[in-house]
Amino acid sequence: MLEATNGREALEMALAARPALLVLDALMPLLSGFEVLTKLREKLPTYRPKVFMVTAVYKSRRWESEARTQYEVDEYLEKPLEPDTLLAAISKHFPGGD
Repeated sequence: MLEATNGREALEMALAARPALLVLDALMPLLSGFEVLTKLREKLPTYRPKVFMVTAVYKSRRWESEARTQYEVDEYLEKPLEPDTLLAAISKHFPGGD
């Protein structure tokens, strides 16, 4: 597991490691989760990890719909994020990944 302290670091780590799952915060220092995703797709258009966007601010169906359609986010999770919610999302996208 890799953990970044800001959006720029998250982008650099994703470009280097290309993990199967990215859990991005919508509001991170330096680059937002949405900016990270946009830049990642510009640089590596064929790299398509599962993307979970986590937010404490953008809480509405409109934001969720935009995240799913415009940014192709697989899961849109609101804070406070409960461990069971995250585990259910992971199980949904990675079945049998015990």
